[in-house]
Amino acid sequence: LVKRTLAMSKQYFGGKVTAKGESGEPGEPLPGAVFRVTPVAGSTFADGGTEVQDLRTGTDGSCHRGAKLVVGGSYDITEVSAPEGYERVTGTMRVTVAEDGSINAVGSVDDSGDLIQGSGVPAGYEKVAGNAFEVQVTNEPIEVGIVKVGSDDVATGLPNARFEVTGVFAGAPGESTRSYVTDANGRTDIAAELVSGETYTLRETAAPAGYERIEGEIAFTVAEDGTVSVVGDAPAGLSVQGDRVTILAIDEPVEVLLDKRDLGDAPLAGATFTVSGTFVDRRTHDTAELEIPLVTTGGAALSLSRLSYGGATYGLVAGGTYTLTETAAPSGYETFAPFSFTVDEQGRVAADNGSAEAAAGTPGVVISEDDGTVTLTAHDRPIEVTLLKTDGAAPLADVAFELYRGPSADDGVSLGEVVTGENGTIALAGLVGGATYTLRETRAPLGYARVPDATFTVGPDVLYFIEGPKPYTIS
Repeated sequence: LVKRTLAMSKQYFGGKVTAKGESGEPGEPLPGAVFRVTPVAGSTFADGGTEVQDLRTGTDGSCHRGAKLVVGGSYDITEVSAPEGYERVTGTMRVTVAEDGSINAVGSVDDSGDLIQGSGVPAGYEKVAGNAFEVQVTNEPIEVGIVKVGSDDVATGLPNARFEVTGVFAGAPGESTRSYVTDANGRTDIAAELVSGETYTLRETAAPAGYERIEGEIAFTVAEDGTVSVVGDAPAGLSVQGDRVTILAIDEPVEVLLDKRDLGDAPLAGATFTVSGTFVDRRTHDTAELEIPLVTTGGAALSLSRLSYGGATYGLVAGGTYTLTETAAPSGYETFAPFSFTVDEQGRVAADNGSAEAAAGTPGVVISEDDGTVTLTAHDRPIEVTLLKTDGAAPLADVAFELYRGPSADDGVSLGEVVTGENGTIALAGLVGGATYTLRETRAPLGYARVPDATFTVGPDVLYFIEGPKPYTIS
């Protein structure tokens, strides 16, 4: 009997996934790979045995089957277990021992144990020595990529998303948790860390600026060939792509709308606001403290997640606090007090810093949510000014006035005539907050003298007389 040595070394090329047909300098040796050598076609080992022999690579990444193979014999070689953190090389290679003692690979073997005619060796096997027949088996590291995008643009990766993965990692004792952060392209890779057959959980701990954090976690297992399978149900926003190497995490942008209405819920145009707080640039993902102006149109609600300012588009940041200030109300309406609100990690909005939602039918802001979108509805109260004309005791009816917008009748614009009713009152509607008006009596009751002009400014809650006497009771 001629006995020959079969040597196998377990290596990979610099930690890179190497495609079939590529070559490279051998990289780091991999201990802990288990190979099975099986005599076939009536062959035996040198001692006459036919039982399979398992070999495990040592610290140098190699294992040997010394002086055990027989001239004329055929043997199948299979990797049955890969090192932790690496995919198992699938496929079985058949070798034969020639009369001169050389060992040759004759091809690959199918699942039934039959030689595949005309086949080469399985992908991952490579003969790197001559007659000694040293076979180098290249493992691909188990690599799972996490890709972070937004639902508003699934083609663009989002940086600075933070994730935690919990499970048993290669070379580590027991279960532990590791953290990962997406790079500028919205990707982070877990390479040569996961163990085949183990189950892991992944959850997002912090979303990129301007996006909501995904609630819940996804559980997955890694097979020997590196494929990933979901265990149980995955939460909305987390999925495995193509069953192999990518877990796709899709965040929803923080979506908050501003709607402007009167107390009867009719849309109002022409209100101007500022929104102050921390905003994220939708293109660069940089954040900045800003005070952004906006104007309502009376049509669709304005998106506070898509605010144009200074040549850029900005959105709200989860976890941020903001103040909405009405700087000018639509004509004929009062402004409401500044309203502060916070946005949490799931995009939920709540009043903050002493602000409170307005009650029904009162001016202020009401928060509502529909299908994940939050709307701030800002209600303005019409400016209502009532003039009461009396003789000091009894109300006087049928007294005529001309109302001017301006600091005096001579320098103002006439808004028309108003006449007191039976109870001596006139409702002055449509006045503009912050504007100055002048009242001139044009027809006094019989037996009464006309009073001098009176000029006043409409404030948020009161009327400020600027000049002249106060001959009227105005509220």
